[in-house]
Amino acid sequence: MIVDTPEYRKGVRQREIEATAKQWVDQLGHFVNGMQSDQADAFATALSNEHPTLLSQIAKAVAIGVMRRATYDPTWRPFDGYDRACTEGGSKPVHAQHDGRLSCDTVIGAELMSRQFYI
Repeated sequence: MIVDTPEYRKGVRQREIEATAKQWVDQLGHFVNGMQSDQADAFATALSNEHPTLLSQIAKAVAIGVMRRATYDPTWRPFDGYDRACTEGGSKPVHAQHDGRLSCDTVIGAELMSRQFYI
């Protein structure tokens, strides 16, 4: 027997949100992966000209996703703490520890973008 509690409804709602987000990501990934370079350039231009607020929200979401991947923390938030001792950086600013799949510059850029209130 399932008890209809606020916690249960919250869990159901969260799963619905996650399923919808996954569908959008899959559709967008399918669309973008099929584009050639001139089509990708036109898409980027149209997105930046027509939907600047959407563009900034997508950029911030992508940056947060990059940081979650780089730090192996699926719940990472822009103001969470993490190990900032990357030894691969050399003369680069101290940034999140990562496994090298992403360049130090990518991690630094993602960290900076994810911490912006508005891009």
